[in-house]
Amino acid sequence: MGAGASVEGEAKPKFIYLPVVGRGEQIRLLAAEHGLDYETVLPAGFGGEYNWAEQAPHGTVPVLETTEGFAIGDSAAIVDYILEKTPDGPLTPKDTKARCLAKDAWNFCNDYYAFFLSPFHDVIMNHAEPHWRQGRNTDPRASPEHEKHADFLSELSTLHAQRMGRLEKKLVTAGTAFCAGDECTYADLFIYTCVTTVARRA
Repeated sequence: MGAGASVEGEAKPKFIYLPVVGRGEQIRLLAAEHGLDYETVLPAGFGGEYNWAEQAPHGTVPVLETTEGFAIGDSAAIVDYILEKTPDGPLTPKDTKARCLAKDAWNFCNDYYAFFLSPFHDVIMNHAEPHWRQGRNTDPRASPEHEKHADFLSELSTLHAQRMGRLEKKLVTAGTAFCAGDECTYADLFIYTCVTTVARRA
């Protein structure tokens, strides 16, 4: 099952991701809004057979296998691919200012995900080494049994408050309902998925 309309028999990209929010949810939403149809492929252990440790370009998900014969293993590159394919889509920035501000906000969210949400997930998982974290070390303080676990949670809380405070200031300064101007862009989807992830896990 994918997003958008498709022609029977027409080849579709394959989107490999987990049944969670994470970095991949923004891609699903963007594809749906831009009418880009795709085939959903679940990894092994989550109802599918795709072994991303061996098959994915970077050993991680999400991955988009394009109809042009190449695979993309980076979220930003997948977003760029969709925007390139659907330049007139409703969430594609329409001018230089919007493009720059959208990219700025998207990268801010990507950093937030790397420095807060990923360590936050480690806490939720009790510092277990989840197999979808191929090759990424986790902080041992994420374990509730670690003597400095409370300090680690405090640091994450402070980091979250600082980052969200900066984002709030950025949005207020923009003076609009969206991060890159008067119209919603793909970057707003990433903000939405970051906030949703925290709200669900708080």
